[in-house]
Amino acid sequence: MKPSDRSAGRGVVKVFDKENLKKRFYEAKDLSYNKIVLAEEVLKGRQFSVETISSHGKHQIVAITEEYLREGEFADDFLETQQLIPARVNHFEKQLIESEIIKVLNAFKINFGASHIEVKFETDGGGGFRKMQIISHRNRNPHRRLA
Repeated sequence: MKPSDRSAGRGVVKVFDKENLKKRFYEAKDLSYNKIVLAEEVLKGRQFSVETISSHGKHQIVAITEEYLREGEFADDFLETQQLIPARVNHFEKQLIESEIIKVLNAFKINFGASHIEVKFETDGGGGFRKMQIISHRNRNPHRRLA
C-alpha cells in the first residue's frame, strides 16, 4: 500500500492481513498530496532507477542507479536508504535494461524532457522485469504504470 505521489518509499507499507488493510489505506491517503492510494504486489529482485533525456523522440540513458531498501525489522516499509551510481550490472543486464527502457519511452510516446523510470529486475536465470514505473518530468504523472 502506498501514496501515489510520494518518493523514496515514503509511506509504503506491507499489508499482511485484512484487519490492517483499512488502517494502512487511510495512513497512505493521509500522506498523499492527491489522496490517491495504490495497492501493489510485493516483488522480489534488485531495484533500479533509470534517468533519461528525450528530444524529438530520441532517447539517451543518463544513468542507471542501483537502489537499496531498509532491511531487518524495518524491511516492510520499503524505504530507500542508499543509491549507487553507476549500478552494478553486467553487460547483458545493462543492455536489457537500456533496451526495455527505450521501448517503454516509445510506448508512452515520451518525446521530450527528462524521465525517471523505476524497475525491479529478477535474475532467475532468464532475467527479466516484473515492474516498471515511468515518470516524465515534463508532464509528471506517477500514474503512468506498466505492470
